[in-house]
Amino acid sequence: INGEVPGFAHLQDAINAAVDGDVISVCSGTYSGSVVIENSLTILGDASATTVLEGDVNEMAVTIRQTEDVKLQGFTVASTRNGIAVEDATGVVLEDLVVSDSGQTGIQVERSEVRIAVSTLTVHPFAAIDAEESILEVDGCEIGDIQGYGIRLVESEGSVTDTNISDVTIADDPGDDDGTCILAQDASGPVFVDRSTLSTCTRVGVYGLNADLSVSDTAISDCANGIAGIGPGPVGASTILGNIVGECPLFGVFLAAQDATVQGNVLTVTDPGDNTYGIAVGQDDGVFDVTDNEVSGYGRTGIWI
Repeated sequence: INGEVPGFAHLQDAINAAVDGDVISVCSGTYSGSVVIENSLTILGDASATTVLEGDVNEMAVTIRQTEDVKLQGFTVASTRNGIAVEDATGVVLEDLVVSDSGQTGIQVERSEVRIAVSTLTVHPFAAIDAEESILEVDGCEIGDIQGYGIRLVESEGSVTDTNISDVTIADDPGDDDGTCILAQDASGPVFVDRSTLSTCTRVGVYGLNADLSVSDTAISDCANGIAGIGPGPVGASTILGNIVGECPLFGVFLAAQDATVQGNVLTVTDPGDNTYGIAVGQDDGVFDVTDNEVSGYGRTGIWI
């Protein structure tokens, strides 16, 4: 703790001995046993490839709860349940982590404010990141080989930037929207997706249900649907700008029951079915700005309003 020696053999012992504002440095090695963080701490692993936190069977590997200003950096996190759980916490930063092969979800966030940066999340049977009633920021992450959802936001707001999400399939016990790279449902605020790459998601690249979407400068490919929004969020409008959507044959962009701005996108498909649409927007008395898009190859209609 704060560079003082002697140190501790177990991480939970160090956490229990620390006070708000302390920095805990963790040497390379495998540390067995689930840990709970309830103080404002910075916990730094020597390197994510060599410093492993291994949770107890059927327990969260790391739980951060009822606190603020926690940073966890430089670990591989392994768990047969959820890798990391954040509950009722603010100012949480999770950085340079590898979270893989969980029994359910890589990182679960409830009623919290969390930033997840420069981390890798793979092989999870429900979601890589699942947030409810929270504010979530995801930046520079690699997410892949997921069943269910890459990122799932429920009654939340957030942003996803410079992040790659791929190979998201329908779970063995599927929900209605499984196979979606990014799902925002009943959003409490806007959901931004910027400068990211989404590919090979069985259902939808970005899917908003009662959510305001802002999707820009993002490449979406090999999904059944590229970008879909149904029903308004708090603002009641979505903005889709400068994206490249390729080989998403059902709908490239589909926005229903909300105002829409769809500008400067390139949408192409080479093997469409008969009933496929490039851009489709619709709402009684809605306001639409659909301009400067390039749409080609769709089987039924390029642009439908």
